[in-house]
Amino acid sequence: MGPDADTQTQAILDEGARHNLGPILRNYNVPTLVLAFLHPSLQPGFHFERAGESVADGRKVVEIAFTETARPTVIRGASPTQAVPAGGRAWIVPSDGTVIRTEFRVEDAAGAPGLAAQLETRFRAAPEFGLWVPVEMRDRWQWPGESCLFDGKATYSNFRRPRVEIEESYTIPE
Repeated sequence: MGPDADTQTQAILDEGARHNLGPILRNYNVPTLVLAFLHPSLQPGFHFERAGESVADGRKVVEIAFTETARPTVIRGASPTQAVPAGGRAWIVPSDGTVIRTEFRVEDAAGAPGLAAQLETRFRAAPEFGLWVPVEMRDRWQWPGESCLFDGKATYSNFRRPRVEIEESYTIPE
């Protein structure tokens, strides 16, 4: 990735955010967001603790709660320096590390006092790919100061593997 990768990534996120419903500009409503927090490169910025055990989709899972402790935070407010600490939970199969479900929360996000947002994602096995994929995301936020409440649901299906075919020909100069 070149030096322009962060700028391009931000432009893609911002373009997608233009299509969100409601008055809150947000680009963190991505079903795989919490998976990034679990990545070793971001783990030092979070406090993790075991929050319990349960059964989900017939599998024993461990519930892991997390709270962002580092600054700058991964999610930022209206200005790049405005910290918006994230918290949430991940339900993980201890025997193989499979993430079954995630929950992401922020409060007072994007410079909006009183705003509380929550994102829940459920994952299912996609045997044809050998991995788990997001199949449902709930995006909820409430902003009492503006008398706004939003509860959205996105479902994902018909996953396909991208395929690229290249045909090449050349002639050897004489």
